[in-house]
Amino acid sequence: VRVEAALDFAEHGIDLVPPDEFATQCEDICTRMEREVARGRGEVASDGLIRVVLAGPPNAGKSSLLNRLARSDRSLVHHRPGTTRDVVRTEVEVGGVEFSLSDTAGLMSAAEGADAKAVQRAWEHVRSCQLLLLVLDGSAPLPVGALKAAQGLPPWNVLCVVNKCDLPQVLDVDELRAALPGVEFMRTSALTGQGIPELEAALGRVVTEGRLDASAADCVFNARQRQALRRAVAEIRKAARAVRAGLGYEFA
Repeated sequence: VRVEAALDFAEHGIDLVPPDEFATQCEDICTRMEREVARGRGEVASDGLIRVVLAGPPNAGKSSLLNRLARSDRSLVHHRPGTTRDVVRTEVEVGGVEFSLSDTAGLMSAAEGADAKAVQRAWEHVRSCQLLLLVLDGSAPLPVGALKAAQGLPPWNVLCVVNKCDLPQVLDVDELRAALPGVEFMRTSALTGQGIPELEAALGRVVTEGRLDASAADCVFNARQRQALRRAVAEIRKAARAVRAGLGYEFA
């Protein structure tokens, strides 16, 4: 509004908005908008579901765990690592809260061709999820880089699931706790169902304790609205650059 007024009264030589002040206010607006975009790590979709991604090394039992939580065979399970390539989604209700679970490809360090594309897609889902279930194989040594997905997220947005607890355990959970401070850990067996009630209880606690930052603002934003905010930030910064370059408020 002040810029419009400055244009209207330009011929009278009234400096309503000094260029430096305009640029400062633009940057302040952009900072606040970017903060809102980043809140909650990813959007709550218009369907209101909490977005949960199951990720981890290949053959950790992610697909079996998703099937166990969904109480149906939604994701293909095979003893050969790398079976999952496309993201498999299913909806579950836990403690009155509705979740959208996504099973992703194993996060392997070396992948080529279709495997590489599947891993890239898995990483995209990890970066945009509200809650990460980091699934590890308790009966095998920890692969190199297996914790990278969780280390890029706040600890309250991660549940670490040490799966295959029905087998002799090799994984050192104390070492994991040291590597992922503040992250909640639990042991499960997708095969026998051991630990599944505890995992479901943990999913409910994450929401009821407000760990997902599910504020009113987060619930309002869906994917389209967040993208609109990102575009707005880019345009406002262009306007500030125009004024700094002396092009005038008409261009801004």
